[in-house]
Amino acid sequence: MKSAQNAALQDLGVQGPIDSGACPWASIDLGQGVYEFKVMRINLRENWSTSIIRWPAGMQVPKHRHFGPVHAFTFKGRWHYKEYDWFATAGSYLVETAETEHSLVVDEDTEAMFTMFGGMVDLGPAGEVLGYHDAKTALDHYSGCLAELGLRVPDGVVVS
Repeated sequence: MKSAQNAALQDLGVQGPIDSGACPWASIDLGQGVYEFKVMRINLRENWSTSIIRWPAGMQVPKHRHFGPVHAFTFKGRWHYKEYDWFATAGSYLVETAETEHSLVVDEDTEAMFTMFGGMVDLGPAGEVLGYHDAKTALDHYSGCLAELGLRVPDGVVVS
């Protein structure tokens, strides 16, 4: 007889790989400038998403707070957070812990992949919440941008 604990650990299977070339680039301006992004995988049930982002040099992302960890890998370019004394460059991998607050600055044209678990909020100068982002809003932004191009989110990108 299976225990309740074993039943809760049901194997949900492994989604097959995504061909990154099959995921189209989209452009968006969320208030801090125009950048390109493509979503590789979104899991709505577990509220996480993985995106590849291309930022132009000089772009700044306002201060924000993550509610879960973020994994980042930089393919090319250089970026940093105003609040820290390190720089992410090509080949850099980092993990941000939950509840960190930081303001991203793009020093060179950059391409990086981020996996964000849970949501995040954009913060104003007095710490007020200006906006919220999570897996659902990532899907809404991506599908909306692609629809304007007459495209749709490729099969296999969304896990619900």
